[in-house]
Amino acid sequence: MSALQALPESRDTLLIIGDILCFIPQVAFQRGLGAVLEVSTKFKDPALTWSVVWSWESRVWFTILIMVFVGTIEWAYLYKLTTTRPTTTNLRKSDPEDGTLPIDVSQDPELAELHRKSCEDDQGINARELVKVFHVPPPSDSVSKDPVLKSSVKGVSFGIRKNEIFALLGPNGAG
Repeated sequence: MSALQALPESRDTLLIIGDILCFIPQVAFQRGLGAVLEVSTKFKDPALTWSVVWSWESRVWFTILIMVFVGTIEWAYLYKLTTTRPTTTNLRKSDPEDGTLPIDVSQDPELAELHRKSCEDDQGINARELVKVFHVPPPSDSVSKDPVLKSSVKGVSFGIRKNEIFALLGPNGAG
């Protein structure tokens, strides 16, 4: 809209550039809003009709059409992205069993308290002895070509009750 006001002699070129940029949803919204504002400046004009508002010249319908089209593609992509998950790690008989066993938290009073709280009832959110293992490629200098079993989470337990704020931080501050 600002470019149209600054360069009125290049109106057709700027409108074509704006039409192409409408494939970016934020630009399409601004482009449509600019078109509505441009038409609304002529609101007092008695010759203004709905056919003028929805004409090719104002391009309001074009930006709405592009937003619906691109938005549908984006939602389909997000749906596919969020509903397809990687397969679970199936443990092999050769994998060590200690990778899936929870750790002993009895020596750490804070961890023992979190574990006790997660087991005391079924109110709120309870996580009990969570374990996450996955296979990674062996190191390049390894003789064996079999994937190695790694644990990213081992023995995490906590309970969160109603109206309680809970923060989980790792040893390096990640959380």
